[in-house]
Amino acid sequence: MIKKIATACLFLYLLSVGRLGFADQKKQHVNHDTEIPHSSSEHSHRQDQNEVDIQNDSGKAVGVEEKLGKIIPLDLTFKDEHNRPLILRDFINKPTLLLPVYFYCTQACSLLLANLAASLNDYNSSAREDYHVIALGFDEAETPAIALEAKANYLKILEKDFPEEKWKFLTGDAASIKAITAAIGFQYKKTGPHLFAHPNVLVAIAHDGKIIRYLYGPNFLPFDIGMALAEAVKGEPGISIKKILTLCFDYDAKSKRYVFKTFRILGAVIVIVLVAFFFFVLRKGNK
Repeated sequence: MIKKIATACLFLYLLSVGRLGFADQKKQHVNHDTEIPHSSSEHSHRQDQNEVDIQNDSGKAVGVEEKLGKIIPLDLTFKDEHNRPLILRDFINKPTLLLPVYFYCTQACSLLLANLAASLNDYNSSAREDYHVIALGFDEAETPAIALEAKANYLKILEKDFPEEKWKFLTGDAASIKAITAAIGFQYKKTGPHLFAHPNVLVAIAHDGKIIRYLYGPNFLPFDIGMALAEAVKGEPGISIKKILTLCFDYDAKSKRYVFKTFRILGAVIVIVLVAFFFFVLRKGNK
């Protein structure tokens, strides 16, 4: 009788796992094929496809073409907020967070910068990795003076002990901007004077210029930032050096978030318990 009960329990569990897996695959398929409605704002984007139905001058849809593992051109020169020339190689010499924005923007970009500053406050409280941050202005009409004014606003959000030199607000000429945005797959379109349609994304880059991870805004979680920087330290896209967390967390390419493998871990625990129980029942029955 005990053997039959154990066998039935194991069978029902495996059957339920199979149904859950099938349902999950079906759900993923529906989510992949269904468009998420977007607002009329030029800053909105569909996170399932990372693009909107607006094409830039190159005929590409506004959005993000992820280029994980690719190397960005580090020989490009920009101007920092103090009007000093800055070669990317001299600043991206450690894990770096790169946020493409334009400083005239009063909508999404302001929100992106404010949310990033707030998240850095929470992340820095327990941060071990040394890193840099870049707010990259992709409007060639903007000047270092504008970047300096913007930086002053967002430094007010940061904790007083945050090193000001760790976060650069860069501006540049059209050629340099085009080169770096193309390298990270950031596709945008100018729609008017100081107006752009663009995606909201933060890019984690390793010290050698390798693209490690894309994090999608407008909200950036301190945990996501920490995981992305940890990957950037190692320099391998998608692989975290926080080994304990990588057993429990995975990167979800659809939601662009690290997700807890609850069902996988729970399922594994249940299988182990059932197998152990089944083994001891059979062993007891054979005595």
